[in-house]
Amino acid sequence: EPKWSAYYDLTLDLTGCLGHVELCNGNVEESVRLCEEVMAQARTIEDTIAVHTTLIIGISTRHGKNREGVLRGFSILGELGEKIPKSPKVWNILGEVRRVKRALRGRSDDDLLSLPECDGSVQQLGLFRVSDRDSKAVFAVYCLRMMYLTLQCGYSKWTPFAFALYGVVEVILGNMSEARRFLVLASTLIAKSISMEARTRGLLILHAGLSQLSLPYSAAFDGFMDSYVTGMKCGDVAFALVSAYQHIYAAMLTDMNLVQIEADARVISSQMKDFKVDRHGLMHDMLYQICQNLMGLSENPGELTGDAFEYKVIKADMEASHDLFNLHILVFMEFHVQAHFNRFFMLEDSIFLFHKCLKVTLQAHFFSYFGEFLAGLTAYRLYHRTGKRKYRQLARTCTKKMVAYAEGGMVNAVP
Repeated sequence: EPKWSAYYDLTLDLTGCLGHVELCNGNVEESVRLCEEVMAQARTIEDTIAVHTTLIIGISTRHGKNREGVLRGFSILGELGEKIPKSPKVWNILGEVRRVKRALRGRSDDDLLSLPECDGSVQQLGLFRVSDRDSKAVFAVYCLRMMYLTLQCGYSKWTPFAFALYGVVEVILGNMSEARRFLVLASTLIAKSISMEARTRGLLILHAGLSQLSLPYSAAFDGFMDSYVTGMKCGDVAFALVSAYQHIYAAMLTDMNLVQIEADARVISSQMKDFKVDRHGLMHDMLYQICQNLMGLSENPGELTGDAFEYKVIKADMEASHDLFNLHILVFMEFHVQAHFNRFFMLEDSIFLFHKCLKVTLQAHFFSYFGEFLAGLTAYRLYHRTGKRKYRQLARTCTKKMVAYAEGGMVNAVP
C-alpha cells in the first residue's frame, strides 16, 4: 500500500499503536487484523515484535488460550536468537540457574543498580506474558533467561520487572537472603522507572511474591493499588486488573471495612467483564463471592456459590478444559469460606488438598503465607473436635513453618 512505502516508520508505529488501543478496548478481532497487517508489511522481524506482543496478550488474556500465547512468544524469541524449550526439564532449569549465578558472581548491589543501557532487541522478553500457571518449569526458565539477558545486555525499561521475577525464583529455591536482596533492588529500580508499563508489572510481581518477606500486608495493599491505577492509565489493562484482584485479597487481610471491599470487588468484577479478562476474572469472582458471603448476601454462606460465582457450572467448565490452576485456586477460596463458617464436615475432606495447593500452585505467592496460618489454625480445631492425630500432625507442620517465617523476619508471621 502507498502509505507503507511512502511513510513506513510512521505507518508501522501508528498501526501497531492502534492495534494495542483496540485490544485495550476489548475489540480483539480488529486488533488481530491490524497486527496481521503490520506483520505482512514489516521489513524485519524486529519491526513485528510490538504487534506480536499485542497479539500474544490478546490470545492469552481475552481468549483464554494462555499456552498458545506463550508458545507464540517463544517462537518469536527463537527467531531473535533466544530459544526457550517449550517443555523444560530439570536440567534446563539448573543450567539457567548456573548461568545466572555465574553472571552475578562478584557484582555488588551498586553494580546491579548501574548497569549500562541496553540497545538489544532481546530485552523484548519483558513484553511476553508468562505466568506461573503455564507451568512452574516454563515460568522458572523464562524468569532466569530474562535475568541472564539483563545482566549480559544491560539496563532496559524491563530491568525492574526482571529483578522482581528473579527474586521470586530465589524464594522458590529457598534462598530467602538473596530474595530479600532483589526485593530491595527491584523496589529501588521501580521507584526510579519512567516506564508506566514496567512499573505496573514490576509492582505486581514485587508484591505478589516478594514484599511479604520483609513488609506488612499493608505494603502489598498499597502496592497493588498503585500497579492497578498505573496500568489502567497506560493501557496495560490485563496486568492492571490482575493487580486489582490481588489488592482485594490483600484488603481482606487488613482492617479495611468489608462494605468498602465488597463495593470495590463489584467494580473490578465489572471491569474484568468489560475488558474480557476472563481467566483472571474467575479468580476475582471467587473473591467477590466470599465478600458477599461474609456480608450475608448469599443463601448458602458456607459454600462458595451465589450471584457472583456459580460454583457447579464454573467448576464443570474448569474440569472440562483441564484448568488445573483455577481448580486449585477454587480449592483455596472454598476453604476460606468453609473455615470461616465452621463447615467442619467439609473441612475434614478439604484441608489436606488445600495444604497441597499451597505448596504446589501458590508457592512463593503472598496468598500462601496467610494460607499456612489458616491451615494450621483449622487443623488444630479439627484435632480438638475429632481427636484424629493426622490433624495434629498437620497443625504442627504448619506451626513450624510459621515459626520459621517469624524467625526469618516476616513481619506478618510475628505474634
